[in-house]
Amino acid sequence: MVKTLPENHPYIQAGFNNFRGLVQALVEAGREGELSDHPMTQAVLQEILKSRD
Repeated sequence: MVKTLPENHPYIQAGFNNFRGLVQALVEAGREGELSDHPMTQAVLQEILKSRD
């Protein structure tokens, strides 16, 4: 039996915030072209790019 943590669990939130920070750092460094084409990565990237406008 596999158990998963709920989306609002602090570990999940911290992990996502760390990931978002990494993507943000790459955008600031002009290296967003190195990011994966994974849908989650691209969604976070688009969110960050929209917030910069």
